[in-house]
Amino acid sequence: MDEIDRSQETTEIYEQAAMQTLARRRAAYFQPVPGGRKWRECEDCGKPIPLARMKANPKATRCIKCQTNFESGGN
Repeated sequence: MDEIDRSQETTEIYEQAAMQTLARRRAAYFQPVPGGRKWRECEDCGKPIPLARMKANPKATRCIKCQTNFESGGN
């Protein structure tokens, strides 16, 4: 296996993982919120995403604190 083949294989693995993550997020987004709650849970910390944030950004998957940390490259 030469370097080009390894590079292509790495790219395919990365793309497959990215597509699986996207599929999970889409599936979760379109699921009703259990128990009639008015919020979803942050994918990082698991705390509720406030209704005001969900109204401002219905596709939000993180609370503001975790989103800020994510965008700044934090862990």
